[in-house]
Amino acid sequence: MMQIPYVSDWPVGEARDRRVNEPVEGAIVHSMAEWIILPDGKKSFAPAFLTSLNLEVHGIIATTGTVVEWIPPTKIADHAGESEFGGRTMLNKYFLGCEFLVSGAHTYATFLEAIKQPDCYTQQQYRSGGYWYASKTIAYPTITKATIVAHSLVSSDAVRGEGRGKVDPGPGFDWEQLWYWYDKYLIYLKV
Repeated sequence: MMQIPYVSDWPVGEARDRRVNEPVEGAIVHSMAEWIILPDGKKSFAPAFLTSLNLEVHGIIATTGTVVEWIPPTKIADHAGESEFGGRTMLNKYFLGCEFLVSGAHTYATFLEAIKQPDCYTQQQYRSGGYWYASKTIAYPTITKATIVAHSLVSSDAVRGEGRGKVDPGPGFDWEQLWYWYDKYLIYLKV
């Protein structure tokens, strides 16, 4: 199998330790622009932007396929916000989160257009994303294809209110490619 570029010494934010009654039950697929164009026209790199909002994720998949482990799975990251899946609410406590970065600098409007495009995410990202989610399944068997879900599913308008739902990773996200690599790495990592 091809080696996945990995960064694991990213500075950990203010995430708190996961309690015994807060087991990992699944994982959320997020996406955001690599660079966010702010209202004043300045650009903010995705992790810095998240930090400015007191948000974080467990993993980041760069457009090159590099995987950044930001918050360890033993800690709770603030990534899902108001969310619900399978009757469980407040998924930050129970689900890991991983951001797929969308190439380039975007306003929210251009980001929404970008994630509709089928070439929005790279093959390297699907490969690395498959690895990231498979490695989490090995560590947490409750993470399965049934519990790896889109942010748009768990934080939709039905959950957050009309016009307030999340739409990432968007219609341009190729789930078949993610599952292809997830299945390959799941077999590889079990050996």
